[in-house]
Amino acid sequence: MPLDINWRLLVIAYTATVLVGLIVLQIVVGSIGLSTAAHFRGGHASLLGLTLPSSVAMVGAGHQKEALQKDRIRTSTTEAAKASPVRLTAPYGEVDKEPNSLHVVYACDKEQMEALKASVASLVSNTAEPGRLHIHLLVGTASDHGNVAEVMGIPSALDSITLRGGTRVSLLLVESQTMMISNVDEAERGNIRAVENYARFYLDRILPMDSLDTVVVYLDADTIVLGDVAEVASALLGSGGAAVALAQRNEPTTMEAFLQPDKRCLDLDVKERIGNLRSKTAYNAGVMGIHLGRWKSLHIRDRVEQWISWHNKCRIWKGGSQPPLLLALYDLTADQQGAEQVMVELPSEWNFANLGWKTDFAATELAGQKVLHWNGPKKPWLQNGLYVEAWLPWRKNFDSMILSSSESTPSLLTDPSHRSVNTSAACQVNLLKQKSRTACVGGHSFGCYTPSELWVDKGCKGKFAVYRVPAETSDGPVLVEALFCKSRAGTLNVCDVVPEVPDGQPCETQILTTYFTQHKSDWQREGVRTKVKYKYMRKFYESARTVPGVRVEIIHDGLPEEFIANYTTDKIKFVYCDLHQYEQRLGVNDVRYYCFKERLRANPQWEFVFTTDLTDVFVKSNPCPYARRHRDRIFVGRETVDLPNHPWMEKRFRELSGKYYNWFQSMSPIGVEDKRIFNCGILGGTPPLLLRVFDRMLEVIEDPDLRIRKETPEAEVNVNMPALNWVLFTSYSPEAIQSDQPVHSRYKSWESDRTDVWFVHK
Repeated sequence: MPLDINWRLLVIAYTATVLVGLIVLQIVVGSIGLSTAAHFRGGHASLLGLTLPSSVAMVGAGHQKEALQKDRIRTSTTEAAKASPVRLTAPYGEVDKEPNSLHVVYACDKEQMEALKASVASLVSNTAEPGRLHIHLLVGTASDHGNVAEVMGIPSALDSITLRGGTRVSLLLVESQTMMISNVDEAERGNIRAVENYARFYLDRILPMDSLDTVVVYLDADTIVLGDVAEVASALLGSGGAAVALAQRNEPTTMEAFLQPDKRCLDLDVKERIGNLRSKTAYNAGVMGIHLGRWKSLHIRDRVEQWISWHNKCRIWKGGSQPPLLLALYDLTADQQGAEQVMVELPSEWNFANLGWKTDFAATELAGQKVLHWNGPKKPWLQNGLYVEAWLPWRKNFDSMILSSSESTPSLLTDPSHRSVNTSAACQVNLLKQKSRTACVGGHSFGCYTPSELWVDKGCKGKFAVYRVPAETSDGPVLVEALFCKSRAGTLNVCDVVPEVPDGQPCETQILTTYFTQHKSDWQREGVRTKVKYKYMRKFYESARTVPGVRVEIIHDGLPEEFIANYTTDKIKFVYCDLHQYEQRLGVNDVRYYCFKERLRANPQWEFVFTTDLTDVFVKSNPCPYARRHRDRIFVGRETVDLPNHPWMEKRFRELSGKYYNWFQSMSPIGVEDKRIFNCGILGGTPPLLLRVFDRMLEVIEDPDLRIRKETPEAEVNVNMPALNWVLFTSYSPEAIQSDQPVHSRYKSWESDRTDVWFVHK
């Protein structure tokens, strides 16, 4: 027994001696102790009977090099760059444990909301299994966080929603203190120093994943996705070890185009590295696959930071976040002796770029790609944007997913109650009196759509009280309005919530009309372009300027400056609309609805708006006082003849064909319902209501399956009349529409002496 005790004491003494020795070495030698401790973990752990994870046992000289490299980087950054980990909001506090998820990341700000809507709609629509999608939206400021949350319908309390089809969307605020950003001249490329452009380098920190074998697909917001991004993830997972997937450029470019080093201060080692990389391919990183585990194990982020550190000391490149990424990857490739060990090259169809500045791409060429990328200044949502026809349907698709639903839900959300959660902080709805046989149930058949809109569905009809909850105050909810709102059995309806206007408050109506002379012919006048003559608009102009409470914008496509100067007044203004950004086949009466939408979106303060023809409409009085009492109505011109069997309208519906013509043929001329033709010459209401009508009309006009598009590809498209009638007859109840007196005189009767109407139409 004594010998046994002494032997144990000897083992304990030996172990203690080794530990004390290592501690002393760590203190005295410093960084040398790091590798010694690593050696201890790898070689002596078995003496203590411990089993360590391989990730711990692998730490060694490479870890020491990493630590030294980080120290070098920190010395060249600000104090803010040394600080704190990323701020993680609610959904990121938990590890994503869904092994089959397909992760897609967007980094964006409030200036890219239009882009984000279109890109997300295209992504979800073209992913074979949208239920696998988990979309992560990264923003750099609290303001952007709020804007993106509002646009995407993300509840502030959750920072995450589930879209129809099962796609999950999460929102994350990423602080700039966590990342290194390169110095760059803002004037040369715009806001490319934005935090969002650098967040892609830190995804292994920002997105905690349960598996190291996770691939994230990063997309710039100015993209349209036409392929299934699961193919990108599969290519990376099947590569055998690559960390990044990048697409070839459709127009090859080398690093030479981006490298502009300042030779006066450049370190010799850096200069040598650059010299070896000038001829390398310069990929565009707006579409990129990242294997998070390999990205982390290869320390790619650290290499990117190292290049940014060198650049911030002495200029190396022009541009923002893409050059340091490519330099880091090529630097690593040289160390690994093979690009195949670091990168997977995708076909150029996965990042068909330069759509924001090049003007010579054919529509057929764009249709064959998998990702369209509008890098460059002429974004498709801007006035001077390019290739709008390839972008706009997806932007419209986003709106239709929210406002129109075959599932009788008010938005992309799988459950209307989620929308109630989203807006409950700003809006509450109480049912005052039910007026339908179908039960009205909060969150199921009615609720707050946005702080300014109420939704009803599933046949619910009633009177509702809408309350706004003041932000950041202890005050109770404030009544905004009590209003009547109803839906038909299978149709979602959205009613505007507008506070009552006190008596005596000025009541104005904005009228929009068009005078196109440059780029479009007038199909009603045998294809002749309209001439610039005052008499063309004289009757409308002279009537409008004499009516109190009416303001007019005449939208044009290039009227002479002298003409505009002669006829501009305080009440009547001329506004330019660039028709080149819209489909060139559209006639003047179809394309005008895009211009009307531009003006409505640019002027949300307008209370009531009417769009009218110019040559055959007189303004007689101000609609606003009456319209204020009936804000839920669409005011529209109506003819004296019925739609069923009307020869001219039948010809127009034949041009549409398909479901539109079938519906027209199914209309019976018998019955008590008012079936008179709606006329596009007069159309008015609140701006939100008009925008919804225009959106539905443009869905018809843009339909690629229209007969006129397929059988006569060169013919001009003029289908606004059948489009309006299809929309109003099929999407709105008769009670929601008002025509005749007081809206307008008898159609084609030239009742110019009428004083009881707002407009005289022919």
